[in-house]
Amino acid sequence: MRNLILLLCVPAFVFATTYTTINIEGANSGWESDEDFSISTSNGTLYFTWDADYLYLGINHSEADYGNLATFIWFDTDPLENANGSTSGYAWSGFVTLPFKADYVIVWKNQSGSDYIEIQHYNGSIWGQVASANSTELNSGNYYVQFAIGTDYREVRIKRSTIGSPSAIKLCSFTEQQWGSYWRYFGWPSDGWTDANRSSGQSFTHYQGYPLRENIVPDDNMYHDASDASLPVTLTNFSAKTLEKSIHLSWATESEIENHGFILYRAIGNGDFNLLASFTNCDALKGHGTTTSANHYSYLDNAVSAGSTYRYLLADINYRGQETKHFDRIVEVTFAPCALQAIYPNPFNPYTTITYSAPDNTKITFWIYDLLGHPVWNRTVIHDAAGSYRLKWDGVNQSGDKLATGMYLLKMSSEEFTTVHKLLLIR
Repeated sequence: MRNLILLLCVPAFVFATTYTTINIEGANSGWESDEDFSISTSNGTLYFTWDADYLYLGINHSEADYGNLATFIWFDTDPLENANGSTSGYAWSGFVTLPFKADYVIVWKNQSGSDYIEIQHYNGSIWGQVASANSTELNSGNYYVQFAIGTDYREVRIKRSTIGSPSAIKLCSFTEQQWGSYWRYFGWPSDGWTDANRSSGQSFTHYQGYPLRENIVPDDNMYHDASDASLPVTLTNFSAKTLEKSIHLSWATESEIENHGFILYRAIGNGDFNLLASFTNCDALKGHGTTTSANHYSYLDNAVSAGSTYRYLLADINYRGQETKHFDRIVEVTFAPCALQAIYPNPFNPYTTITYSAPDNTKITFWIYDLLGHPVWNRTVIHDAAGSYRLKWDGVNQSGDKLATGMYLLKMSSEEFTTVHKLLLIR
């Protein structure tokens, strides 16, 4: 039996009920096996986990406890829509290019016991400071950040509300150190770190990405290339159909790999694609994770106008927040619902013209009945293209014989539409 997804747009988010408490003391002893999302490289190890209230980040590096260090942690808090942010990372020394659109950065500087925390937010055009503190802890309103430094280790705890309480994130971390007249840099994920001399700007080509929900387990490849083109969903079809008051979108998958859910984009005419709906606020668009079974999805676009042409683009998001847009499956439909537009003349002699609209690939049947309910004439038409059409009836029955003066009933019907109107034939 095919699996059907009912259209029920109700936000849902569930946190795990128990977590290991992470102590911010400059050591990685708090991370357990099911919470250790570590990346071990020649440049050290990056740890990351979370609970219902906080994000936790640990950096293990041979130079992590040196003085005069500044650590930057960039977050993309809307990776599922990727709607806001900048790929130019806010930094104090040199230009940093990120593999995603970051909208928050947490900065910590420690220098000769003079600690400083800064939170910057990208508001759509520039980076701007939203909070700061001359301390290892910032606690101001919705903003909370705590740092600790240990032997070859530094940790940070960030309140989720500090960066907008996201349901999924991407992140990179970068540390710079002034050593005499030199600047030294190291970053995570270091496998995607470029410019070994760090002399003319730095850039990342990899990132870490997580859906911040319960029951996530470690992955042996939790860092990802910015140009990664993995296809977690095998899409078998994507179609659009005009109904009486909406456009019905439907699609099917043959299989899914770590499919978090779908995003629908819509363009009007030849305009740009804009976000229409997302699995983040519509249960009908939530994916099935990993499955080899066929699944069917649907969505109703009710914000449509007669005569307008719409193009739809479907995208899927995997568990790492990676979006795949199916540009090869864009569908286009003109919203021209079945409608009886005019019957003229009426009364009539010797004929009248029935003007109506119809969507594409639609079968419409016309029946003429006398007042006793007997069918006297019928015609079925199929239109390949949406538009306005005309049909002439010259007051005859199905055999071509002229009918007598009197009142008749016209019934126009399709799969989704039926209407009945009176006709007056005068001989």
